[in-house]
Parts: sequence; C-alpha cells; structure tokens
Amino acid sequence: MKKATLKLGTICALICASASMSWAAEPMTTIGFEAGDADTCILNKGKNTTTEATTDSEQVIAGKASVLCDKTQSPDEWCEFFHSKTAQLPLKANGTYTVSFKYRILEKTDDKGYLYFMMRSAKGKNGPADRAWTVINDTSGSSGTKVVTFTLGDFSDYRIVLGYRLKGKVVIDDIKVFEGTVAEQDAK
Repeated sequence: MKKATLKLGTICALICASASMSWAAEPMTTIGFEAGDADTCILNKGKNTTTEATTDSEQVIAGKASVLCDKTQSPDEWCEFFHSKTAQLPLKANGTYTVSFKYRILEKTDDKGYLYFMMRSAKGKNGPADRAWTVINDTSGSSGTKVVTFTLGDFSDYRIVLGYRLKGKVVIDDIKVFEGTVAEQDAK
C-alpha cells in the first residue's frame, strides 16, 4: 500500500512540476538584417542622415549585419529610420504582440536625444492611433535588448517604427515579433 501511495505522489509531483515549467516562445517573425531581410523593411533617410545596413565589425550587434542610423549631422528633429512592411508582417487589429530588439547607442551628440519605438497605422491618424511609444534614453556606448508588449488599435495595417530624435548615432538588430504576451526573458 505504501509503495502505491509513493508512486502516485511522485507522479502527481512530476505533473505539477511540468505544468509550472515555462516553454520558450517562438517569434512569428525575426528581422536580423542578414541577406534576404531587405524585403521585410524600409530604411528611411532624413536630411544629412545615413541609414543603412552596416557590416562594420565594430558596429554590428549580431550576425553579419545590423542597421545603422547616423543622425549626428542632421538638422531634423525626428527621423523614423526603420519601418516594417505590413505585407511581410501582417498584424491583426486589436491584437496583442510582444516585440524585442537589440540596440547600441554609438554616439549621443545631444543630451536630449533618444532612440524610440512605436507601432503606427497608415490608416489611423499619427498620434491618436500610435501604440507602444517607448523611449530609450541611454548614454553613448550603452547597449541592450528592449522588450515591449502592447495591444494594437482598430487597424490592421500597423507597422513597427524605430526612430531617433535630435542628434546621435545608433545601431539596431534582431527584431523579433511574438503574438501575445511573452515574458521578457523568453523574448530576448
């Protein structure tokens, strides 16, 4: 009788332990700026702003290429240097998503400058329809991975936007998009 109870207790403990385990989420899309990723995004340039895929080993964050935005000589206040393409990354209206991306602040020429992330709809009005506005106000030389979870508005044409305000130079890489809410450690 004791043996059967111990076995049943062990089985119950194993079931409870496996139910509480966290399984790594799989991204629905990853944009790593390697060969073939050019079709997934639009790289925008402002006045006197360089936005390009860089293979400079001192600037690349992961893999063979990252996206560089050099806005150190630009007179423009804002530059949305990265947009995802809605045809390659279709998102559902009112859907919840988690996005993570790696970044490095190479140079912060203006102390009030910052890297920013948001979700923007072409059909919605800029501002009211924007979602997930996130500011990364780190110092020169800083790097990290930003994870943002958000729920979209009533439009099905949202796109990822990364930009830089004022003067600075940044690199981004490995943008991952997950459907639903994903724990930060699983999204990195």
